[in-house]
Amino acid sequence: MERLAERLAALKLDTVVIFSPHGPVFQDGLAIRGGTRLKGDLARFGYFRKWEWEVDQELAAAISREIKKEKIPCLQLTAEDLAGYGLGAELDHGVLVPLSFLADDSVKLVATGMTLLPWLEQYQLGVAIGRAVHKSPRRIGVIASGDLSHCLKPGAPAPYDPRGKEFDETLMALLQAKNRAAIFDLDPVLVEKAAECGFRTLLMLLGVFDGWQAEIEVLSYEGPFGVGYGVVSFAPRGEDESKSSLLTVLRHRREEALRNRRAAESPFVRVARQTVENYLLGTETAIVPGDLPPEAQEPAGAFVSIKKHGQLRGCIGTVFPTQPTFLEEIRHNAISAALHDPRFEPVQAEELPDLVYSVDRILPPRAGGGAG
Repeated sequence: MERLAERLAALKLDTVVIFSPHGPVFQDGLAIRGGTRLKGDLARFGYFRKWEWEVDQELAAAISREIKKEKIPCLQLTAEDLAGYGLGAELDHGVLVPLSFLADDSVKLVATGMTLLPWLEQYQLGVAIGRAVHKSPRRIGVIASGDLSHCLKPGAPAPYDPRGKEFDETLMALLQAKNRAAIFDLDPVLVEKAAECGFRTLLMLLGVFDGWQAEIEVLSYEGPFGVGYGVVSFAPRGEDESKSSLLTVLRHRREEALRNRRAAESPFVRVARQTVENYLLGTETAIVPGDLPPEAQEPAGAFVSIKKHGQLRGCIGTVFPTQPTFLEEIRHNAISAALHDPRFEPVQAEELPDLVYSVDRILPPRAGGGAG
């Protein structure tokens, strides 16, 4: 951290942008701390120094505009917003700990949380932030705060899991190899098992460098308390002459995966999808009964689930049949799942390409035999 601080000091930064996993975190959009000044302390950790920074309001507004161009919600939190969401105005330790090493109060600050959006959208956030940063005449440093695995050994903050070490070693090796694309090939289960808190902010930082050559240097890694701490330096080396964009590659991957999934979908899943698409688009894709298994014409309960980027988007089911046939049960429940699940806003037509469906057939219960 001292070596990194020396490098940042030599750059004579005007502004620091920092992403914190312990800041305001929303499911579907990014929160930026608003106001004119931000302050905080680490008293609850026994360190009683206080910090305060002026907010770079111009850059914060530019970042918000660029994020909204990507159709991702972005909120600059006011005092009223903080009170309404039950959030504190003080900066969190995810901001204060790295800045205690890396930035004094002479710089301006833009502090954000992160989101729980899928990895691609998390990266897309970083791309939008990168556009604002690269357009600015200011000298700007960007910091992704967060720790790696919290389960490296017994007694760590999270229950010990050997996959924590596997995650940390794999991620640090990929960064050492400057293999940004392969980070998106990590097994989501491995990431989850690692009980980390810095992966999503790292994805945002990688997005800032989309389309740019970057010198990536791993400065240190350690895990003395069962939590992995990695310090990595990213230095821009000019725009990529090939004009390649990892964001474009990732989008193509997602589109291909969706095409493959739909090519392999079962007849009943196809019925659910086509029913919702026909309803929202005002089309009428023919569903030929002869293409369906015989049980399509028998009465049965049905659960139709809809997911978007791995997150539930709607689910409605019937244990007992309410329609003459299983086919009609699917159609009825598919519309209900898309439009009438009270936990979600109705599905919109522009979401259709990203939706994945599943259908479960519910057979009538059978009476069990008693003991003789």
